[in-house]
Amino acid sequence: MLTKQIETSVAPFESWQPESCGEIDIEIKANGDWYFQATKIDRLNMVKLFARVLTKEQNHYYLKTPIEKMRIRVEDAPFLITHWYEKEEFIICCDNLNREYILGDNHPLELKSDVPYLHLHHGVLAKVSRNVFYQWAEIANEKKGRFAICSGGQDFFIG
Repeated sequence: MLTKQIETSVAPFESWQPESCGEIDIEIKANGDWYFQATKIDRLNMVKLFARVLTKEQNHYYLKTPIEKMRIRVEDAPFLITHWYEKEEFIICCDNLNREYILGDNHPLELKSDVPYLHLHHGVLAKVSRNVFYQWAEIANEKKGRFAICSGGQDFFIG
């Protein structure tokens, strides 16, 4: 199955029920950069580690493990869709951490003020970069007075 070939596994957040341990001074900027105590985290592997345990619950973002849950700040969406490609009639979206998601039922698009966001997992979104949006606009078809792209035979509106 294409999903198993492309997408990485997600932490089993449903089975983890830790108490909230407060807030940690981590902020994700609108451009996808992560900061700890106002210092940019430059180590990609560290950001990827934190990203694996990022979840959104009741409109707040948390780093969640089986034993603790720490609230963090996010300016917009924690991730950006920076590029994409097509495979077997599906659109594969790639985020700023080089993770891949298949545009489809598990990862649909949502428009917020005419800006598309991709649903990743557990309430976490990735904002579609302007470059990707313009590329999609070039291949979009008009459907019901709106523009849509097709992935796996399903239409997704981009504006």
